[in-house]
Amino acid sequence: MREETVKDMPRIERFFLDDDVYDMGGGYNPITPQMVGGRKVYVVDYLPHTNVDVVDDLQSLSKIEDNSIPNIFCADVIEHIENPWLAISHFHRVLKPQGVLFLTAPFIWHLHGHELEKDNWKSRIDFWRFTPAALGLLCHKYFEDIECDWDRDPPLGPQNTPLWRVGAHYIGKNLKEPRQQESVPQTPQSESW
Repeated sequence: MREETVKDMPRIERFFLDDDVYDMGGGYNPITPQMVGGRKVYVVDYLPHTNVDVVDDLQSLSKIEDNSIPNIFCADVIEHIENPWLAISHFHRVLKPQGVLFLTAPFIWHLHGHELEKDNWKSRIDFWRFTPAALGLLCHKYFEDIECDWDRDPPLGPQNTPLWRVGAHYIGKNLKEPRQQESVPQTPQSESW
């Protein structure tokens, strides 16, 4: 998880329902209860790390019941998922009505992720990069937008210009029923740095 997300957590955690938080894909670096206002954290990942409570594929979430989760935190994982739209549809399915999704993804970031072949950096699983508009479009069918924007506090370089590492985030409430396809989201407006 990028440091920008960690620094923004005191502001972000207030959007979550006062209930458990499921950290989707957080096996290597999960959030802590302190980061989410003392809420209980469950970690879901496809690899059985020591921190993982549920081993499951985010593209199916076959081990999690429908409408059973109050909050989803998914930081810098969606870019590693081959079919991110499947993960988003299953986030909708498992979230309770009005449950909250917090999603972050890199926009400008180096190649990173698990290596399919040991010691072969070219085999890293890293498929996508996202703008706020892309995250909004990805989530629009299933979620009511609360916030969709660039990182709040990007690191600055020379002459206070943003560094090459930039990301986007999305916060939304689960819709009871998915929107119809003809509904088109508005492009989010964001402030300049």
